Amino acid sequence: MAIAAQITVYLQALDGHFLGPHAYQTDSIRIKLHYSGGEVHLPYLLNQNSNDGTPSPDFFSGVSTFMPIVTIPTANQPNTTVNFLSSDSN
Repeated sequence: MAIAAQITVYLQALDGHFLGPHAYQTDSIRIKLHYSGGEVHLPYLLNQNSNDGTPSPDFFSGVSTFMPIVTIPTANQPNTTVNFLSSDSN
């Protein structure tokens, strides 16, 4: 018997941010989910409330990304900063 499941996919870029409205060429993003039963092509849909995530120095288990966003020091900000990305209700 088939069981319906609802999943939410968050895509994260190498710079740490989610692929929200500021992602490059969002119309060209393709998502494939591979699982034991085969492969499913998922639509990449942005609703009007989509965002690129909220960086914060605080890590919250199960909410924040496990990989930190490391900001390279600049002349204006001489220290390296580490943030973790969290999504909001959108």
